Amino acid sequence: MKIMSVIAATMVIATSVSGCASKTNETHDQSINIEKMNIGATAAVSGLYTYGHEVSVFSPCKVDKHYWAVASGADTIMQRLNNASLAKADAIGKPYQSVFTMLDIKKLPPAKEGFAEDYDGLIDVVAIKKIENSIPESCPDLNP
Repeated sequence: MKIMSVIAATMVIATSVSGCASKTNETHDQSINIEKMNIGATAAVSGLYTYGHEVSVFSPCKVDKHYWAVASGADTIMQRLNNASLAKADAIGKPYQSVFTMLDIKKLPPAKEGFAEDYDGLIDVVAIKKIENSIPESCPDLNP
């Protein structure tokens, strides 16, 4: 009986640890096709974010699509993204510099007015998982 209790306890611990590991080792898919997502669907994606005068654009890695980005949940999300892109632009001395990001996004209905309607779609940035100045080779800058 004692052996069965130890085995059962070990299985509970192993299950708990593996559950935690899957949450902390979260990956962002570089092959998500936002175009094929349903309105309101969410996804974790990697890509480039660019901010500047009349520009707030997310471009998924390996996809030549550009989405107008908003954050309906918190102003601080867009502030962090905008500040990162602007800081890189200031450091380089050129506007409209992309930063590599890992984001949780939600697909929104297409914009019907403003600058956003000129893009491939509209996304809501739900959370930022990572922002980096350096752009990995696996995510080339396809911004126009």
